[in-house]
Amino acid sequence: MDNQKFDNLIKKHSSNMLSMYNKANSDNVQSDSDEFKALSDTQTANQITANDDSKTYEQFLEDNQNTGTLKVQVSTGEQSLPIAGAKVSIRKKLKDGIKVFSRTVTDENGISDKIVLRAPDRKHSLDSDDPVSAYASYEILVTHPYFVQQTNLNCQIFDGIKSIQLMNMAPYDTVSEKSKKGAN
Repeated sequence: MDNQKFDNLIKKHSSNMLSMYNKANSDNVQSDSDEFKALSDTQTANQITANDDSKTYEQFLEDNQNTGTLKVQVSTGEQSLPIAGAKVSIRKKLKDGIKVFSRTVTDENGISDKIVLRAPDRKHSLDSDDPVSAYASYEILVTHPYFVQQTNLNCQIFDGIKSIQLMNMAPYDTVSEKSKKGAN
């Protein structure tokens, strides 16, 4: 592919992404929408592996009194184009149910930043014989109306550390085109 065709392809994709962003914003997408809450809360517990079935929510908070931060970067095209307006949910399965710790929406750069999450004390990472995990594990669920849902089942959060999670989403058109090609 020559440079001219490549530049035209990038411009077209960028234009499509911008129009999707504008449509999403015109629909008043909000992190607390009923649809977002339903999607985040209704998946079965078996789908969430960032869990601690033996602890209640209160026990988890007691064992994880420190915090770390999380930055989620959502994009498409192998991180070439950010996805604005993607809904990001951070959750964990505990003995007393699935707990949602954060619901955010990505900005125009595809970023949801400064998400503060509970983590165990960093002292547990200094001794390899320490039976307490050095991190807390969470599930990240990212949705957008024009992209296939993405999930990270084991995002590790450490005390005093900023974790960065890249989430690459595929547009629905791309997925259906690949499916059709695979069927032939």
